[in-house]
Amino acid sequence: MLRGVTAIRYVTPLREGGSLPGLMEADDLGTYVVIVPGPFGPIRTVPE
Repeated sequence: MLRGVTAIRYVTPLREGGSLPGLMEADDLGTYVVIVPGPFGPIRTVPE
């Protein structure tokens, strides 16, 4: 079963780009890699 945690601090970005992965510190004192979607939402591919 998955448990929920609350992010309390954005530590640092891992790289620049559309969806920005970064390190977050959580209330359980763990550090997690998270991906924040870009301003246009998730990237979708459309077959042509």
